[in-house]
Amino acid sequence: MYLSIVNHLWGRLLTLCWLVILLLITLQAVPVLASPPIEGIQTRDWIKLNSGEWVAGEIIVLYQDTLEFDSDKLNTLFLDWDDIAEIHGASLLQLRLKDDAIMLGKLLMEDNEIRMDYISTGYMKDDVLGIMAGVDKEENYWTAKVSFGTNIVTGNSNQLDFDTSIHLKRRTIDNRLTINYLDSFSRVNDDTTIDTSRLTLSWDHFITRNIFWQPVVFEAFSDPLLNIERRVTIGMGIGYSLFDTGKFSWDVSGGPAYEQIHYGTVEEGKNTQESSGSLVFGTTIGYEFNQKIDLVYQYSGSLQQEELGSYKHHMRFGIEIELSDRLDLDISTQWDRVGTPQPDAEGNTPKSDDWRFIIGIGYSF
Repeated sequence: MYLSIVNHLWGRLLTLCWLVILLLITLQAVPVLASPPIEGIQTRDWIKLNSGEWVAGEIIVLYQDTLEFDSDKLNTLFLDWDDIAEIHGASLLQLRLKDDAIMLGKLLMEDNEIRMDYISTGYMKDDVLGIMAGVDKEENYWTAKVSFGTNIVTGNSNQLDFDTSIHLKRRTIDNRLTINYLDSFSRVNDDTTIDTSRLTLSWDHFITRNIFWQPVVFEAFSDPLLNIERRVTIGMGIGYSLFDTGKFSWDVSGGPAYEQIHYGTVEEGKNTQESSGSLVFGTTIGYEFNQKIDLVYQYSGSLQQEELGSYKHHMRFGIEIELSDRLDLDISTQWDRVGTPQPDAEGNTPKSDDWRFIIGIGYSF
């Protein structure tokens, strides 16, 4: 009798053990949750990828089919819009849609359907052009980076080099404002060998997902060693985004402009101030080589009458190596060219080409 009871209990125990093992195997075989965890869902945005993985954090912006997402554990992610299966938003978001409609609320995207505050909108995933944080704080729109490099030599010769760059960008659902400032100065003993500064501004307003027009394109440039006290260019243009994925971007643009230049000194009979219409054009390429290294290529050129330089360009190729979340090692080379530089009062004509190689530390915020 006792033996039969023991055998019965032993059989039940074995059955229970097998059930536990099967349950553990089943749980191990499921790599992701079927739905976002309830804990924290009211304070974090949840995104489900096509792979089935869930990530939690904060939606920053959807721009050119790339979603910038501040993950709780993976830092900043750039996700292709096509790779996103679901969004369960906790924060207030602003959506721009294909028919230029703007919607504000908490986003729920399931089965490619767009819902705001859990109410169907009639729009689908492919109708979304952009997403921004719904809380109207100016700080949500801006990113900035400051880079600084220096070289100091003392002894048989005294040399002092400074290179500074400031990059500001403001992005909303359909606008992009970019401001760049570059300044280089070098002195060897008592002679200044480099003294140049350049300020550029462009405002891009996106008409469609890829086409944008530029109500304002502006540049202010100074280089006394090139006999240019001040050169100002203002214009407008139209552009096209050829590529914009999480890893690779390429924009081209161009349009008419007006340019005015003030020379330091000129030969007898020449004017110290010249102005004319011009044609400006440019391109910007960005490539994420890996998680730590980004490559950037920028080109801006212009065509104008001979008294203003004929053809000019500013070209920059840079490598940004991430040292920490905020710090980068910035390595760049720049090539500036003026087709027909103007001689000064003594008849000295500056060289057409200037090359610079710059190494600095950049801080992003």
